[in-house]
Amino acid sequence: MNPFVSRSPRFGLDLPIRFFSEDGLAIGRCVDVSESGLLGDFDSPLNIWTTGEVTASVAEEIVSIKARVVRVDGNQAGLSFHIEDAAGRLAILRLIQFALEA
Repeated sequence: MNPFVSRSPRFGLDLPIRFFSEDGLAIGRCVDVSESGLLGDFDSPLNIWTTGEVTASVAEEIVSIKARVVRVDGNQAGLSFHIEDAAGRLAILRLIQFALEA
């Protein structure tokens, strides 16, 4: 690992999530979240490099973020967010704000 590359701070967040992709629907729980992605524990293993959309209910609001599976370890998967617009950035900020308030 390059010591000069810093990771985005991660925030613990226990929240039900869903990942919709061409492989179907995966249901899981968020373990932690950062500005660049999240770690989820899913009901079954996800396929690496799968793209899709992760959704969560935050304070009675559904947030939806495009993401790609970049790491798999059993049923845990690291998802990297793919931000295309201000709505995507706002959704990530809502998740992080919710984690900080929990």
